[in-house]
Amino acid sequence: MSINNIEHKISSFSTMDKRGVTLIEVLVVVIIMGVLAGLGVANLQQAVRNTRIKDAAMNTAAFLERVANDANRLNMPLCVKVDQTTKKTIAAYKSVNGSCNNSVDKVAEMTLDSENKFVKAEKDPAECSGTANYFTSTSVFSPRLGLSAAPTGCWYVRYGETGHYGAVVKTATRNNLTYMLSYDGTQTWMEP
Repeated sequence: MSINNIEHKISSFSTMDKRGVTLIEVLVVVIIMGVLAGLGVANLQQAVRNTRIKDAAMNTAAFLERVANDANRLNMPLCVKVDQTTKKTIAAYKSVNGSCNNSVDKVAEMTLDSENKFVKAEKDPAECSGTANYFTSTSVFSPRLGLSAAPTGCWYVRYGETGHYGAVVKTATRNNLTYMLSYDGTQTWMEP
């Protein structure tokens, strides 16, 4: 065997095609995929919380609009109360002689999804400043011809123990109920 022949074998060995990957290369790819998956899961969980509180606020606003329409249609005051035991159910009752103290004839009811509950907000949106918070008190929907029967004030919903809040707002200057959202523990509120 000549030296040229050995050199030829060595050079052809170094230029041979690799037919696999090293363990290090596999580990790097797995680590990168794990980091990307972790970021995706965190963003997905945040999106789920945002959607759930938005749905709860929209559903509460729709329920209260229905109660306002029912009060006008029935031409009688309706009393809306949050169940203080579960904090998940809100119901409308017919008033008894114009009073909500002994209301038992239920007109409508809505129960929030699993993680949501009615609460008192730590910081009200500007639209609710100086108005009633109907978490612990009863709200009276009095019929008004051509106007919303909803009283001025706010109803709040919170998603679990997170800083995600929804507020259903009725102001004196608007004839309908709107909702607002806060994703930072009620420090800032925004209309969607």
